[in-house]
Amino acid sequence: VQTIKQGYLLKRSSNLRGYWKRRFFVLDSHGTLYYYRTQSNKNL
Repeated sequence: VQTIKQGYLLKRSSNLRGYWKRRFFVLDSHGTLYYYRTQSNKNL
């Protein structure tokens, strides 16, 4: 599996106020999108 794109995006929270949170996203060659709180959490 190969990484196609990665970087920070804003993700809307699921609570009623809908706050926007910065997350590190990774899109792989299978079309799966993963996200983490920070880039350093990606390696966990």
